[in-house]
Amino acid sequence: KDMIRELTAVAVGALEYYADLAEEGAVTELDARQNAAEEIRRMRYGTDNKEYYWIIDSEPRMVMHPYRPELEGEDLSNYRDREDTDGVYLFREAANIALETGDGYLSYWWQHWDDPGAVAPKLSYVRYFPEWDWIVGTGVYIDDVDMEMRRLAISLEVVFGGIALVSIALLAWVLAGALRVQRRRDAAEEGLREAKERYRALAEASTEGYMLITGGTPVFANPAMSRMTGRSEEDLLSMGPSDLLDPGMAKD
Repeated sequence: KDMIRELTAVAVGALEYYADLAEEGAVTELDARQNAAEEIRRMRYGTDNKEYYWIIDSEPRMVMHPYRPELEGEDLSNYRDREDTDGVYLFREAANIALETGDGYLSYWWQHWDDPGAVAPKLSYVRYFPEWDWIVGTGVYIDDVDMEMRRLAISLEVVFGGIALVSIALLAWVLAGALRVQRRRDAAEEGLREAKERYRALAEASTEGYMLITGGTPVFANPAMSRMTGRSEEDLLSMGPSDLLDPGMAKD
């Protein structure tokens, strides 16, 4: 809607230019109207430069249409976009919009560009040029807009699908790395547990006294150490290292 409104302003600018020439006396008003209509007839934009402008007056009568020149000069009061009960009196409606509000939008069916055998839904914007009692209009085919929206939706789906796949792959990689770290941790802990068990088994079977102190705290004493000190394992584990080195301990 913004696009066709701004594009119509370009055509109205051309009308204002020729109207000013006529007012200044540089050309007659008739020549100014003819030159303006022909210039707007040649104006194109959009896909393959096939989008165009058309001009009617408030009767409504066709002033200029680049693809339907046979309508020029015709009274279009009873012209409908489709020959059924749902047909829109599009030029009558365009004139009403222009005279009541100065500009506005209308929807209807129309010949698809320069192909007389094809019709398509269209949205147009019309603007009144009161100096000459002309109404300038231009529009876009809604099926083209819908097609573009579908292409955009498909492109977005592809993009977001790719992002989702990359995210899933990254998540799987992170999870796999976490599992590898966890397996290594579990293996290390199992190895430590087995080493402790082996040490305990060797220490308990030894005839020499062994005691394991970690961080200044006894955590293990074998039976030989209990026999040598005359203390139970529980007593030994409750003592500090200095108590174990006390020469009077054996006399207690």
